[in-house]
Amino acid sequence: MRSRLTDALADIRSFLVTNPGEILIITVQDEGVAAKDIAHCFEESGLIDFVYKGHAGPPWPTLREMAHIGRARAGDGRERHVRCRVVPPAFELMQETPFNFRDPKEFSEGPNRGGKTASLLLLNHWIESTPMPKPSNAEIVNAYDVLLARARRCQKTRGHLPNLIAVDFYATGDLMRVVRTLNGVEPDTTATIHKP
Repeated sequence: MRSRLTDALADIRSFLVTNPGEILIITVQDEGVAAKDIAHCFEESGLIDFVYKGHAGPPWPTLREMAHIGRARAGDGRERHVRCRVVPPAFELMQETPFNFRDPKEFSEGPNRGGKTASLLLLNHWIESTPMPKPSNAEIVNAYDVLLARARRCQKTRGHLPNLIAVDFYATGDLMRVVRTLNGVEPDTTATIHKP
């Protein structure tokens, strides 16, 4: 019987087959689950063929290079049987900001898990609320000016532009626009003065 993780990974595989230019980072919160069982789910789902198997650390390939490698591997027509290598724990590769804030005034760009030296930087950007996250909070903190300013502060404070931005309700607010701005695809409009 297939596990729910295997089914979810098979859905991700289908997405990547349909969208060959996309790159996903999957972090598995694995308390109580053996690495070999997670690896088995990647193999059983077929997602293993899409897993980056290069050097896990700097210099990382660009997203364009990863997408090109993925298209070449996925489109070569050969069947491959690859054992999933155990990926190091996330916070050996990734540093992050704190994540437990009850008010936007509390946001901090200081170090949290992963210290200050890991090659990828995760910006945690949401407001904690009990018992569940609120879309109304996301409307405030995912707004273009707020999120972009925090990413820029993070870059200045940590000396590293965030590679990953974690938010609640990614479709609420301007996450994608901020990411496009940080990647130089869209101009920074925070300095634009809107006149009536």
